[in-house]
Amino acid sequence: MSYTASVAGHRVTVGPLPEWIVDTSLLCCLGAKWVTVEASHAGIWQRAELAREVAADLAERLRGQGFAGLELSVVVDPPLARGVVRGARLTAARGRRKRTQAWRSGVRLDGEGKFSWTADDLALSIGELAEGRSVLDAGCGAGGNTIGFARAGSSVMAVEQDRARIDMAIHNVGIYGVRDQVQFVLGDAAREMNRGGRDILFVDPPWGGESYDRKCFDLSSLSLFQMAMDCRGSYEEVWAKFPASADTRQLAKFPGQLPPVAFFGTGPSDCFRVKFVLIRFRTI
Repeated sequence: MSYTASVAGHRVTVGPLPEWIVDTSLLCCLGAKWVTVEASHAGIWQRAELAREVAADLAERLRGQGFAGLELSVVVDPPLARGVVRGARLTAARGRRKRTQAWRSGVRLDGEGKFSWTADDLALSIGELAEGRSVLDAGCGAGGNTIGFARAGSSVMAVEQDRARIDMAIHNVGIYGVRDQVQFVLGDAAREMNRGGRDILFVDPPWGGESYDRKCFDLSSLSLFQMAMDCRGSYEEVWAKFPASADTRQLAKFPGQLPPVAFFGTGPSDCFRVKFVLIRFRTI
């Protein structure tokens, strides 16, 4: 995204931010220098001097967003003019229509699959973190994450109880040429999770569609994740893919948590946007 030069400067303060998001591209704005002005148990507040258009873009990008269960506050001083804010919103809306294609030609998806499919580059990045270890993908849907693990060299057991979706997943792994690395199971994810036999248990629980809470997402509503944690003794690690707004404070009761990993979009319109966060628990 490019900006025209602006003489007007604005002091922008953003927070509270969890530690795992501070040194990422979330606040990367044309080399602006961000400094921490406050840090407490509630989070970290950062501040920078930004040009008018940059400040407006950042405020729009973070509007209504939360991290780790805490809604962000973006304070711009002096305040932005209404016309500048409207311009930033229009630019953001146009950019959302130009996102990078998330799947290959020929992939079969239903309505839910189009929303929940993990973009190819991001699924591959998750898969590479597995370093070739075997994976149980519990509730694989149309197969986006399964494909990412398989492309990165893991053998995958993909479990799905919906016949139509597992048929889509079988077709889709063929599109990516990784059919030989995937074993599909049509059945109940909870039953298969209890059997163990794989190094990593991975779950991508349904978030509730496009209306999910972007400010504070309650993890207690994710029954698939709760079941996965009940089975964690049978795996080296348990991984879960959550929205950035997930209230990770609810995870304090589980031992072995590794630092969360934030994944950003890869297209020019969303490379500064957090698409999801990967939470991992080491159990052995």
